[in-house]
Order: sequence, then C-alpha cells, then structure tokens
Amino acid sequence: MEQRKGPRLPIQMGMGIGIDLGSAYTRIAVFDGCHYGCSAMPSYMAFTNLGVLVGETARKQATENPTQLVRVLHLMLPQSI
Repeated sequence: MEQRKGPRLPIQMGMGIGIDLGSAYTRIAVFDGCHYGCSAMPSYMAFTNLGVLVGETARKQATENPTQLVRVLHLMLPQSI
C-alpha cells in the first residue's frame, strides 16, 4: 500500500442523509457525526380533498380512492440528473 506524503488533515465527521425510493418502501437514513437513525414507510402518495397523504395513510386510501393514488414514486423521477 502506498503511503501519502504531505500534511495530514484531521478527519471531520459531518452530517449525511441517504434516501432510497424503492418500489415497496421509501427509506431515509441520517448520520449526524455521532448518531444515526433510519425510518421506512410504504411508497404511496394519495391526493384527497384534505390534501396530500403519504406512507401508510395513503396506502389505506387505495380501496376508497384508487384513481388518486400514486404507488411507484421513483418511476416519476428523471432518469438522469
């Protein structure tokens, strides 16, 4: 293994966020330098008279209001950025 020459810089721990827009679940992970956490919710979005619903609440709308439901959110995003 080749060794680097020059001044050593201190390692700094920053904040990191990861988002996975999956077909079944949307997940987010957060790291703030010391702690980490993650969460997941069903990949559903529904449009109702009350506003926009996401996750489990939107999934429950599927039988009542199927025409206003979006299930594959990641397919609506551009393929290249």
